[in-house]
Order: sequence, then C-alpha cells, then structure tokens
Amino acid sequence: MHVVESQWIEGELFDAVFENHHVMIDNTIKGGGTNKGSQPKPLMLMALTGCIGLNLVPLLEKMRIPFSAINFHVEGDLNDGVPKVYTSVRVTITVNSNPDNKEKIDRAIQMTEEKYCGVSQMFRKFCELTVHVIVE
Repeated sequence: MHVVESQWIEGELFDAVFENHHVMIDNTIKGGGTNKGSQPKPLMLMALTGCIGLNLVPLLEKMRIPFSAINFHVEGDLNDGVPKVYTSVRVTITVNSNPDNKEKIDRAIQMTEEKYCGVSQMFRKFCELTVHVIVE
C-alpha cells in the first residue's frame, strides 16, 4: 500500500509527501496558481517515465546490454471536455548504446512497458499509449 500525505500551503499550492519525498503541486499563473510546482497531470507523465526507467535499467543490465544514457520525451494529449483527461500519450525513449543492440533494446523496452511497469498498464486503461525507441 502507498500512503501519500498532502498539505495545502497557500493559494493552489500543495506539498505532497511520500516516504519523506516532497513534491510541490500547483497550478499555472494563468490557471490561478503561483507556478511553484508541477501540475498534477504532468506528474502522471513523469511517473510513467520513472516506472519504465526503473524497470528498464536492471533489465538491460541483466541482458548485458551496455548503455551510457536513457532519455525520455513524453507528449500527452488532453480531451476538450471537463474533466480534462489524457486521450493519447506518446513516449520516445532514446538509449545511447551500440546500434547493433537495437533489437535487444526494443525487446527489453517492450517487456518493461508491457509486463513490469504498472504505470504504463494504468495508462493503457484510459488512453492510447505508444512507445517509440531510438538507439544511437
């Protein structure tokens, strides 16, 4: 079980805490906040990259695939209605490794994203999720 505590600071600013890790959550200035923290929905995209990454690194190491960097670029489209929810999310993962490892890296990311990452499985329940892999 995960337990998160969240405390209102001022305006629309909240301090959310999980196991002594603080995340400031706020709205944009245009939306009525002070922009002192992330908005909630982008935190979901950040969680997606973290989940894939935390599962991918040990898998690549277990497969003995050397890499020097892993970078994520994520774009999420929101619907026009209320409440705003993601309708599609596109993840691009760039892995710095020998291009000869592309097929193995593709397989590792597919396993990570489809089998081990619970966050990606949650996203798939409410939006279209696509993952693109670049090895360079």
